[in-house]
Amino acid sequence: MLAIQNQGQCGSCWTFSTQASMSANYCIQLNGALEEFSTQELVDCVTTCYGCNGGNVSYACNYLKTHQEILWSDYPYVGLDTTCDYNSKTH
Repeated sequence: MLAIQNQGQCGSCWTFSTQASMSANYCIQLNGALEEFSTQELVDCVTTCYGCNGGNVSYACNYLKTHQEILWSDYPYVGLDTTCDYNSKTH
């Protein structure tokens, strides 16, 4: 079971709902274990959204079609708009 998450003052609910769906899909389709994917990756890197000022789940899903998921532990949530650090987080 994953811990309860809090978006704080950042309007990033769209990232949490996207990653919850992706985690559930990963669990069902691939390995039976829940993975905690990075919400901060979406805040920072989905350029068709506004980071902490709001976004759209469908835009986030489109981003994830072409970008590898990053684990929360590798790209932790800080609840602020920061610079996309996708390339240094993927191996």
